Amino acid sequence: MAAKYLSDNAKAVLTYLQQHDGEDFAHTQIAEDIDLSPRSVTGTVTGLVKRGFAQRVESDDPKVKYIKATPEGLAFDVNAELPASE
Repeated sequence: MAAKYLSDNAKAVLTYLQQHDGEDFAHTQIAEDIDLSPRSVTGTVTGLVKRGFAQRVESDDPKVKYIKATPEGLAFDVNAELPASE
């Protein structure tokens, strides 16, 4: 079985979250800051959430969720091979 790695978009989003740990950013702000479409960021974040590397956190505005790295996401080397899925 071939090794799996994060996509370029996932690397960019997770690196951004790692560099801005503790800050509150919605997917639209992340998209603007790393020059991806909001739609791409939303899909990428969904994948990172499924892997346990990111989470969506409630904000004061019920229409907005902040995106944050989990402890696993903060510790993960974005260039490393992904752990085997179960």
